[in-house]
This record gives sequence, structure tokens and C-alpha cells, in this order.
Amino acid sequence: MAAQNSGERTAGRAPGEDDRVRPLRTRGEPRGVEAELSGFRAEIVVELLAMARHLTGGAGTEALGEAATGALAALDRGEAPPLDDLLTAHHELKLKVAPATPGALAAKGDSTSARGLFRFLGPNPIVRQLTLANLFFLALFFGVSLSPMINIETLQLSIYEQSGAALGIKLLFLVAAAGLGASFGALFDVWDELRTERFNPRAESLHWMKVGLGIVAGLALTEIFQTTAPGAETSPAGPALLALVGGFSAGLLHIALSRMVNAVKSIFVPPNDR
Repeated sequence: MAAQNSGERTAGRAPGEDDRVRPLRTRGEPRGVEAELSGFRAEIVVELLAMARHLTGGAGTEALGEAATGALAALDRGEAPPLDDLLTAHHELKLKVAPATPGALAAKGDSTSARGLFRFLGPNPIVRQLTLANLFFLALFFGVSLSPMINIETLQLSIYEQSGAALGIKLLFLVAAAGLGASFGALFDVWDELRTERFNPRAESLHWMKVGLGIVAGLALTEIFQTTAPGAETSPAGPALLALVGGFSAGLLHIALSRMVNAVKSIFVPPNDR
């Protein structure tokens, strides 16, 4: 019986084939590779058309090179040009549209993604999202400012001099100010990239990282200043202004922390070892 079961398990198997050495088929092979290549080809074609539209719109058809013209003609006939021809044509047009980038031109001409209530803000999702974030922090800033707990006295106090609801309202106010500066800075960067046609839609997460870093930097910079320089002469709007500027430029916190680290380092580390 054991021999019969063994024979059934090995039936239909090539002579000498062993389960221990049979390669396992991983998920996504080869269908996953084919899908990736298909998506890559589609991206190349979209960017190729965007660059050709950009050039022919202002420079005439003579601006297109031989490789690009051949690839576009094949696409117009309904053919699928080889990948190397598409890459050659893409590189040819990329040099012609510089300093603009292919991704920026493709994103600029994409009007199909603008759907919903906020489509008037533009086709790029990151522009709509950052605009809404900026409006949210603006509304939060004005809303928290209406609280009687936000005044000249409470803003001049550090976190060690307050507690309870008063401290919570003050921190929320500073977060709103930092978020307003951070979202404005990120939105300004996106606007500048769109204006100069250097926008990279694949780098949207970097702009949100800037917002997050700006909120932390604005809040931390305000508290560091109030903790290290208590009683210093500052304007009534000093804490809010520090949070706003720190949110807009998170590098200020990096400078402040670097100077503090260098000051402490100078105490313990000999000058020759720095």
C-alpha cells in the first residue's frame, strides 16, 4: 500500500525530479513583471505625449526629433513601439523640454483626476490637499484665538509655568500657527514647482513630511526659546510668530538644536578633538 501511494505521488513526474529541488513559483511571476512593464510603458507614453504637446504648442513640429516622431507615428497607427524606441524618444524629448520635467508636464496636462467638490482647486491632488490643510489650520488658528485663555500673559509663559486647560489651549494655538506656516510653505513649494514645470507627482510624500516637520519645529522652537530665555524682552506676538516662522522653515529648529549641541560639546570635548 505504501509503495502504491508513493507511485501515485510520483506519477506524471519527470524521471529524477525531486520535490526538494523543484523551484517554487513566487507570487507575481511572471504576471507581476508583465504588469509592471505594462504600467511602465504606459507612463512613458503619457510623458512622451505630454512633452510632444508642450513642444508642438510653442515651437512647432520641427522641434521633435527623429526618434520621437517615429515613436509617435507608430502610436498613431495603433502599433506598440519597442520599449527601447520609446525610451530613446523619451530621452530625446526630455533634453528638449529641460528644465521642465516629463512628470511635471504630464501632471500639468492631466485634467481627468480633478473630480469632486474641490476640483476647482486644480487637477493635482497634492495642491487640493495642501490648500485644504492650509484652510484648516487657518480656521483652527482663528478659532483658538477666540478663547479667553489666549492672551499676552499666557503666551509669554512656558510649559512649566502652566497646566491643565490653559496649557492645552496654548499648545493648540501654537500647533495651529506652526501648521499654518508649514502648510503655506509646502503649498508655496508646490506652486513654485508647478510654475517652473518641475513638479514631481511621485514626491508628494515629501511635501507632507515638510508639513509634519514644520509643526514639530514651530512648537519646539517656541518652547525652547521660552525655556532658555525666560523673561527676555519679546513682542506680544513673539510666540505665535516663532511658531509660524518655525513651521515655515523647519531648518530653524535644526540650527537652534545644532548650536545647543555645539555649546554642550564645547564643554566636554577638547578643542583639538572637535
